[in-house]
Amino acid sequence: MRSLNNNKRREEIDLENVKGWNAFHMNLEMTYGIEKQDDSYRQLLMDNNNSNSVVLTAYIPLWDWGQRKARIEAQKINIKMTDLNIEEAKNQIASEIMSAVSNLQEYQKRALNMKDNMEMAREITEQSIVLYQKNKISLQDLLQTITRQTDTELNFLEAYLGYKKSLLSLMSYTYFDYENKISLIDQFRMNEY
Repeated sequence: MRSLNNNKRREEIDLENVKGWNAFHMNLEMTYGIEKQDDSYRQLLMDNNNSNSVVLTAYIPLWDWGQRKARIEAQKINIKMTDLNIEEAKNQIASEIMSAVSNLQEYQKRALNMKDNMEMAREITEQSIVLYQKNKISLQDLLQTITRQTDTELNFLEAYLGYKKSLLSLMSYTYFDYENKISLIDQFRMNEY
C-alpha cells in the first residue's frame, strides 16, 4: 500500500511537471563578477574583464496542436489508473483477510471436532484392548481399532496444523499477533531493546 501511495504521489508530481511543459515561462539570469581570460596563475589579478550581465528569456507558446492538453489528460488518466490499483489492492487485502479468517474458523472447528473424535478413539482402543485380553475380539479387530485411532490422531494433527497455518496467514496480513494480543511491529520493537 505504501508503494502504491508513493506511486500516486509521483504521478501527481509528474502531472504538475507536465502542466509546465510548453507553458508560458520566463528565465532571468544575472551575473556579477570578474573573468580572467589568461590561463596563467600569476596574471590572475591583472588584466581582468568585468562580466556583469542580465539576461531575460521568455517562452510564449503560440500553437502546439493540442500536445500539452493531451499530455495533461494522459497524466490524469495515469493518476486515475493508480487510484484504481490502490482500490484493487485494498479489495484484495480485505478479501485475503476474510478468507484467512474463514479458513481459521473452519480449521478451528475441525480441530475441536477431531479432538473429541480422538478422545473417543482412545476410549474405544482401551475398551478393545480389554476385550482382546478377555479373548472376546480377535487380534485383527484390535489392530483395526488401533489403526483407526492413529488415523484419527493424524487427522487431528492435520487440522491443528491447518489452524496454525491459517493463524500465521492472518497474522501476516494484519501484522497482529492474536495469541499474544500485540501488534507485530510493537513486538519487534520490544525485541530490539
